[in-house]
Amino acid sequence: MKQILFLSSYKFTEFDYFKWEISFFKKKLKCKVIIHDLSKILVSPRFNKVWKTPEYRYAFKASSLLNWFKMFSKLKKTNLIVYNLIGVYNLKSFLIKLILHFYDVKVINYSVDDVKQYVPEKNINFYIKKILINKFNLKLYYFYIHDYLFKSLDKIFLKKNNYYLKSENSEKNNIIASHSQDFSNILSYNIQDRVNSKKFIVYLDTGGPFFTGDALLNNLKLPENNNELFYKNLNSFFDSLEKIFKKRVIIVPHSKFKNPSLKDKNYIHYFNNRRSINDYDALPKLVNKTFFFISRGSTAISYGIVKSIPIQIIYSSSYNYLHNEKNDLKLQSKTLGTKLIDIDKYSEKKLRKNLKVNIDKFKKYKLDFLSSIKNEKPNYQIINKFFLKYSNEKKNKKTN
Repeated sequence: MKQILFLSSYKFTEFDYFKWEISFFKKKLKCKVIIHDLSKILVSPRFNKVWKTPEYRYAFKASSLLNWFKMFSKLKKTNLIVYNLIGVYNLKSFLIKLILHFYDVKVINYSVDDVKQYVPEKNINFYIKKILINKFNLKLYYFYIHDYLFKSLDKIFLKKNNYYLKSENSEKNNIIASHSQDFSNILSYNIQDRVNSKKFIVYLDTGGPFFTGDALLNNLKLPENNNELFYKNLNSFFDSLEKIFKKRVIIVPHSKFKNPSLKDKNYIHYFNNRRSINDYDALPKLVNKTFFFISRGSTAISYGIVKSIPIQIIYSSSYNYLHNEKNDLKLQSKTLGTKLIDIDKYSEKKLRKNLKVNIDKFKKYKLDFLSSIKNEKPNYQIINKFFLKYSNEKKNKKTN
């Protein structure tokens, strides 16, 4: 029986079960799926508390590196591939990859960009500016030095049996042409073409500034902000949208903060009881009923791009952003051919102009960041094809 082992740096949740298409591996491909949640080993307890989405109860939650190694060593290595969702940013994560290397198992790494981000030129001015911003934040420097060191070691010593899912065609043997996971979900969950029922405006929430998010991972100090003012302005913006377009604004919580038990409520109380949809398949359900999406940097704009649905990318001029955070939003808007919307100062004319989708730019964005292959098979089928090729190679070696 084919076996696939998922390794996760972070809490493996019920939403992750949906996102990574686990049920398709089990039911359609008849794979034995094993999930190892390594969050207690790789990240701090403080960062682990960020997650509000229920944990997937059948994942093995390793309590230590030795505890994980004992469980891993018991697995039959024949017909096993590893789907690696962990980065290499500290000694423990490097040791885990080192163990996989010595056990000679095939490792597939998810390496799709998902969303366009601003990449500054890393010259002397860049580093001086970083130091001036972060000052004496030694924990942050410690994180990035370790991140750089162990990623470099990984590239030098752990190339063997490592393959990378990328949204590109490449002649390199270790590249598997695939899709972003959102795009793969669109294919897996069989989302049909758009219907005429454009009932909702969908806000793709990122969790911040109410939740600190990944700042607790790398010890990044967040700029000071008045959260109450930010959400007051955001709600006022939503109210205006509902008046202008006669459509209801619905919130889709970030993947860390979905909980179906909340039903139409939200962990963020500032949303003034505006309706939220916490279902794990909220976007597949909503996409064909969406008039336009609102984003503050969410990877889920993939749904709008693939289905040619307008996207309003927003920011607040009264909000203090992290370095380059606003540049990301500007770049995403420019790449999609839309205007960046300031929720503190906007016009109906600008909003309506953004409703016109630039088809050519949407297609280019899709090819650059979501999928550059014509293959309309979702990622789980692409991985299965790789699995079959790998199994045949092993059989041929034994025969010879």
